[in-house]
Amino acid sequence: RLGAGASTRLQRLSWGYITGLKQELHAAIFLQDEWRIVKPLLLTASYRLDYRPAVQGSNPSFAHSPRVSLLWRINESHAVRASFSTAFREPTFLESYTDVRAPVPGINGASVLTQGSTSLNPERLLSFELGYRGELGDKGLSWEVALYQNNVSDLGVLSAVNPVPADQAFDERSQSYLLGRSTFTHDPASYTARGGEAGITWAAPAGLDIRLSLALQQVTSNTAS
Repeated sequence: RLGAGASTRLQRLSWGYITGLKQELHAAIFLQDEWRIVKPLLLTASYRLDYRPAVQGSNPSFAHSPRVSLLWRINESHAVRASFSTAFREPTFLESYTDVRAPVPGINGASVLTQGSTSLNPERLLSFELGYRGELGDKGLSWEVALYQNNVSDLGVLSAVNPVPADQAFDERSQSYLLGRSTFTHDPASYTARGGEAGITWAAPAGLDIRLSLALQQVTSNTAS
């Protein structure tokens, strides 16, 4: 079973924290297909391509998001699934276009500049998951267990305040002297989250569902050398 689609969106923002009206036109296309390899095995694969327009001198860019999942129905009451997926988060208008001068407390005529960056890449996510689901229909019980690993990279962060060269220190817009500048940039480290989830649900009489769940997660930083 093949599915396809496309989307587009126009983003516009005028705000006191940015200079002037900003707008971006984004577009995306996607494909998805399902294959019944043999009767108990169902393979689902999808691919999405997102277009990000050029902004303030940067080049247009594309984000690729493939996903694959495999479902094995052992019988009517038990199933195992495995999946691999990718995702991304585009920089926000705040991260791209911020242009704010903040006065320095206790120092007249001095401020700190915070700026966005139009060269930021999207944040990236790679996800792996293995899960199992079972049920006892006559007892109204169902349960599921999942293990996963998520790898995250290119996180957008605000840099530390860095000194401004003396010949750039006076800011005509605020009529103040800049003591420092911070910009949005990428975290040099990537992060790995590993964890598991388990839950059991009892469909009690009178339309009442009772659910008990547990989740554990560990996040580690993979510091760039």
